Amino acid sequence: MKRKAPYIYFVPVGGLGNRMRSIASAVCLADEYHADLRIGWYQDWGMGCRFSDIFMPLKYSVLEESGIRKYLLDRPRKKNLFIPAIYEHLAFDKVLTEFEVGYNDIDYHSLLPQAIKIWMASNMAFYKEHDVNYEIFRPIDLLQTQIDEVVQTFPKSVVGMQIRRTDHAAAIKYSPTKCFEEVIERLDKATKVYLATDDEREKSYFRQKYGNRIITRTSVLERGSVKGIQDAVVEMYILGATQKIYGSKSSSFGQIAAKLGNIDFIEVESK
Repeated sequence: MKRKAPYIYFVPVGGLGNRMRSIASAVCLADEYHADLRIGWYQDWGMGCRFSDIFMPLKYSVLEESGIRKYLLDRPRKKNLFIPAIYEHLAFDKVLTEFEVGYNDIDYHSLLPQAIKIWMASNMAFYKEHDVNYEIFRPIDLLQTQIDEVVQTFPKSVVGMQIRRTDHAAAIKYSPTKCFEEVIERLDKATKVYLATDDEREKSYFRQKYGNRIITRTSVLERGSVKGIQDAVVEMYILGATQKIYGSKSSSFGQIAAKLGNIDFIEVESK
């Protein structure tokens, strides 16, 4: 009798960049082992929209979870009293939390032929990081139009700059504003800079100091709203259309933007 394909229920964790890279890894894993992948999408403080609000459908189902399923299949944590852990350990052959996936050495070659049902969560590129395909993500038409409108106005020479501020301690500490100023000072005067940031004060400061060398767009800087996440997607894809990206330390946003555009990502940090 032919063995049934393994079933994987996968929960991407974190904000936009973290979710994209973990989903891309899950798809790569499912493709390689011919698994039946289902992606459970949960809205929270860092992701205030549905998957369908920002991206076209994937080859695998993305389930916009709500109601009782949030208390059965979401990540076990303090806010849900860890209740999902009870169900998940009863309903699945193997449970791999975000504290294991990507951190522990997991032998998928041995695991997947054995486990029929697997529950997984992750916030990182946990499987064949350099082989994952980010082209699986296609912005919805509304957002693609906004991306194209900006990219079509780009001059011959333009680089991206991504400054993370409001919720990322490492980026604030190790990638101060003065370091980004030093980058601009080293660039050829004819090179424009597309600046994406979650801090409006940074936009104002750089526009005031460097004038029309800085390109920005008006956006909603709020991860908990649909418009805020949609604007983040637009910013990410615009960054990916530049020639290279200078970005904040340890911020997945700029790193994923560079992968989308197949361009270099240069981490900016103080010496």
